[in-house]
Amino acid sequence: MRLQIFFILFFLHLTTAQIFAQPGSLVSLSDITYHSDLEKSTFCNKSDSVSVPFEFYLAIDPGISGKDATHYRDSMNLALNFLEQENIGKKKPSQKISLICDFVYDRYLKEYDPDVTLPVTMQEGRYNSLTAGILSTLILKELDIPYYVMASGFNIFIVSYPGSGSVAMEFPDPGKEREAYSNRYKRNYVYDLRQSYKISETEYTSKSVDEIFVAWTNKAEIINESVLAGMQYYFEAESNLQQQQYKEAYELAKKAYYFYQSEHTSYVLSASLQFLIELSDFENIGDVDMLLKFAEMNTADAELVTEMFLRVISKFQDMEEKRLHCDALYGRLKSGLQDSTMKEQISFRYNLTMSLQYRGSEYEDRYLIAALKVRGDQPELQRRLDNYYYNFFREIYEDPARTIDEIERVRGNAPFQYLDGTLNFFEMLASLKLAGTSYKAEKIREGDQFLTRFEELWSPEYSDDYVANEIAKTYRTLAVYYFYNGNNEKAKSVVDRGLEYVPGNSYLKSAVY
Repeated sequence: MRLQIFFILFFLHLTTAQIFAQPGSLVSLSDITYHSDLEKSTFCNKSDSVSVPFEFYLAIDPGISGKDATHYRDSMNLALNFLEQENIGKKKPSQKISLICDFVYDRYLKEYDPDVTLPVTMQEGRYNSLTAGILSTLILKELDIPYYVMASGFNIFIVSYPGSGSVAMEFPDPGKEREAYSNRYKRNYVYDLRQSYKISETEYTSKSVDEIFVAWTNKAEIINESVLAGMQYYFEAESNLQQQQYKEAYELAKKAYYFYQSEHTSYVLSASLQFLIELSDFENIGDVDMLLKFAEMNTADAELVTEMFLRVISKFQDMEEKRLHCDALYGRLKSGLQDSTMKEQISFRYNLTMSLQYRGSEYEDRYLIAALKVRGDQPELQRRLDNYYYNFFREIYEDPARTIDEIERVRGNAPFQYLDGTLNFFEMLASLKLAGTSYKAEKIREGDQFLTRFEELWSPEYSDDYVANEIAKTYRTLAVYYFYNGNNEKAKSVVDRGLEYVPGNSYLKSAVY
């Protein structure tokens, strides 16, 4: 697992295309859990200005307090006295930057380490392109030297004194071979860019050769300084993800994404949350909010989100007492989903899965109905639902009053035309039985209403020996009632009416013939 994560993340490192943006909507301040008062203060007080406070880069270390941050700043300012002693204020821009680079390397940059943050660089001298770049911006800021930041992947470039005399600073990994370019080569490269109209005349004259060369050869883009803080959190999140510390990785990834919305932070944010979901027991209904957040991050992958939710459900559905818990998880997920396609797919698959899990039980129909209301063109599910109700009414048809009530319930819940055959048959049979019961109790008007309903529902395809006997008994009961009450013509009329449904039935005819 760790090896697989490593290769995925390594592949992402090779991707040069970046999306540098302001904080994204996937993460807000209310989503973030702070590990220290300093971190909370820096996040909540962060303004939209380009400049980023010194404390902001230190807050990534949970062990650093506001008092510690002041100590870090004082320590750096004390070290900067060296530059004052070198009369840096009187030197030319290029000389200033050269002096600053030498100072940064001599004072802070001892050993290259891709996995450290700024506090480690300042304390121990282990650094990388990111922490060295951050440190340089802080020093330039203290010395009131104008600059802006560029990035190519995670390689940081500082352009000081922007304009025709600008000077670029970078802090590469000394262990990697780099081709050295002469000033003449750089000038010719930039000149060729201008001659081929890849850069404008304005850019050619308003920027230094160094600035243009760095930007074009490294495919670097200008970034907001807050992205540097986001990158620090990203590397920490990535490290925790590789170590399978998924909760820590997710919390760090949220902070990274808040300031550094990119392909990299999106991946770590989504991957760490996915692992948390897979490992969660979902005993708490609120845990489904993790899946809602994951769905928000992966709106284009409804299948992935659906499969993840079904794996959650599989933890419970073998236990009858957990059925309602599954329904509660589903209800919360469905109500929170914004994407209609994802909502439809999850609704169908959940109810299909539950209908199979509870096949043959009293719950099967409710899940089949819900699935068919989402996707009605499912012949197999239609047959299953029709068979379910046929078997259900076969169990209760001897109780005609209940049968009628249940049929009304089904028609209200499942208004599907393909159920009409089964529902009409059992309503017809129930109406016939109720008519017979009413006639025996000499409730003729009530019985006539049921008998009329039977005749409305009748179809020759419903005829079998059992039904024929019920028809003969019912009509004969009514005919006998009229016969013993002296209305022979009415009795004969009832018999003839019944014979239309059971032609030649001798038992029915015996009432008057």
